[in-house]
Amino acid sequence: RVAIGWIILNYITYFKEKSSRGRATFGDILGADTSRRESQVSAIAQTLRVIVFFATLLSGLDCLGVNVGRVLALSGLGGLALGWFGRDILSNIIGGLMVYLTQPFAQGDWVQSIDGTIDGWVQNVGLYYTVVMRWDKRPLYIPNSKLSMLEIINASRMTNRRILLDIPLKLRDAEQYSSILDEIRNLIQNHEDIDPMMHSIARLRDITPYSANIWLSCYTKSILLADYTEVREKLILAIYAILRSHQTTFASEIERIQVVDPVRKNLMDTRKRLIDKTTSVEKELNSLRMNTTNLRNWESKLQNVSAEIEERREMTEKQQKGLLDMEQMLEKMQTSLLLRAEALDAREVALSKQQEA
Repeated sequence: RVAIGWIILNYITYFKEKSSRGRATFGDILGADTSRRESQVSAIAQTLRVIVFFATLLSGLDCLGVNVGRVLALSGLGGLALGWFGRDILSNIIGGLMVYLTQPFAQGDWVQSIDGTIDGWVQNVGLYYTVVMRWDKRPLYIPNSKLSMLEIINASRMTNRRILLDIPLKLRDAEQYSSILDEIRNLIQNHEDIDPMMHSIARLRDITPYSANIWLSCYTKSILLADYTEVREKLILAIYAILRSHQTTFASEIERIQVVDPVRKNLMDTRKRLIDKTTSVEKELNSLRMNTTNLRNWESKLQNVSAEIEERREMTEKQQKGLLDMEQMLEKMQTSLLLRAEALDAREVALSKQQEA
């Protein structure tokens, strides 16, 4: 019985691999039909695996002489214990089963979350977590319990891609608005890549101080990213060709100022010249300020040098005065020595006279 169960499990795995479209291996979405088929294949395969596994397990236990009733009773108690100690694990497993049963997405789908934290392709949906390959090719592992609480957008199941444009027209071309609109409507309604079953709208929506804006909305037949960008590019170039055929182009604020209003253009030119002149004067003033600052710096340096020279002059005068005082002292000492010498000479003469007497 165990061998039969093992063979059936392998066959279920083989069936899923043959029926699955596989992982997302290229940078584009795969479409709504394949997404739903993949979800159905995954749900059926996972359900059959669970049924066959438990049936094989119980059958094997019965062959070994194990009382299945007691095992189920014990498994109930074990389930309570596991539910108490492994709540996170059980919640993730239940979340994975809910993904398989409800089929919001499948392996290979392009999914996004409302808050922007998830954006990529589902690589694998496991019992515990789901792997999403992001645009930067870094895998994101999301616990199933958290994934089941998020609002997920399954971009692979969209039927069309929307082209939404705002086309600004020049105010001076108001007389041509009607013919331009007719040609743009004819373009999107008869374009081979635009889905005729969806709405194709081109209407004059609002008027701003610099332009009148056409609101354009339509849908491409293909949902592939490369096809969508190509159709959008062709549409923009075709609209530009329509405008050129009417001797006009897209409106811009700068052109509105320069062409539509000559008086304002002259005022703007005068204002520009004044601004340029003011800028030139400001540069000259800045240069003068820099020169003034340099002169003040030199003046400060000269004052410092003058103060140093004055200090040295005063020191020199003090030194000269000290030298004069020393010279006078020396002269006084010399005079005193001369007087002493004369006194000594007179004393010697007096002594010699006494000796002779």
